[in-house]
Amino acid sequence: MEKIFDDVYLVHVPLPKSPLKYVNSYIITGEKPLVIDTGFNTEESYSVLNDALSELKIKRPSFFITHIHADHIGLIGRFPENYGVHISEEEYKIIEDSSGTNDYWLRMNEYLMRNGLPEEDLKIAFRILNSIFVGTYPDLLKINFISMKEGSVITTGNRKLRVLITPGHSPGHACLYDERDEILFSGDHILFTITPNITWWPSLQNSLERYIISLEKMKEIRIRDTLPGHGEIGGEPYKRIEEIIEHHKKRLNEIMGALDGELNAFQVAASIKWNVMNGEWNLFPKMQKYFALGETIAHLIYLENMGLLSRIERNGKIYYKKILK
Repeated sequence: MEKIFDDVYLVHVPLPKSPLKYVNSYIITGEKPLVIDTGFNTEESYSVLNDALSELKIKRPSFFITHIHADHIGLIGRFPENYGVHISEEEYKIIEDSSGTNDYWLRMNEYLMRNGLPEEDLKIAFRILNSIFVGTYPDLLKINFISMKEGSVITTGNRKLRVLITPGHSPGHACLYDERDEILFSGDHILFTITPNITWWPSLQNSLERYIISLEKMKEIRIRDTLPGHGEIGGEPYKRIEEIIEHHKKRLNEIMGALDGELNAFQVAASIKWNVMNGEWNLFPKMQKYFALGETIAHLIYLENMGLLSRIERNGKIYYKKILK
């Protein structure tokens, strides 16, 4: 546990078996203490976060969850004595849609197969994902959720934190902003050590466009300190925003260059450069292909909406080709 400000502590909650290694959980002390993001629903993750709360003598916190990925929401069921769990309206809708079933996630997987992911690759990837991510979700139907909107305010200690809805990394991703001290708890919206994954979601149209809009929105506020969901804290947020946008512009150009004739998204993903296994697609772990395909689809949809690509649906499968002008 690291003291960031007099009343704000950073806890590196371990993420067993995940290449991310840990999630940044933030604890704000004082009256009505608040925990921002949690970690996987595992004993190792729980032990670290629980020890931090015990050290700070916090018995009944409230929680704010930036988004529904298991590394951020997984532990909330382990702390039943709380003042409630704050989450955005859109993320709560996904919880309602998927709790008790895997329908929401199965729709995502079915769409990836329509875009060329081999069924055997999907089975292997989903088995890994289920053990690392999906398998660590708590029973969300038992959680006391408090649905938050853009501009909602959470009072914790001597801070008033404003909710900023920033769709892109997930349909209802949300940040918290302390206007007085110009502090942004950015979740996975702005990361300094890696680029947030932008994928296709059943409930988010053109996720890449929405993500870029959400990044541009951050330029409208004064940010002195950025506290992200993973990796190093601090950094220069406005510079990082431009770097992330430039990364996606390069990826869009790369995809346009890779499109030769009529291809599905899996074929396109195999033709572009990734920072995994020196870019050798055939050596990619199945889970990394799963993530890479989702990101490729998001970029293809963006290009389609720009009028640069046409989408062809044939026998339940989806293909793309350039529109020649």
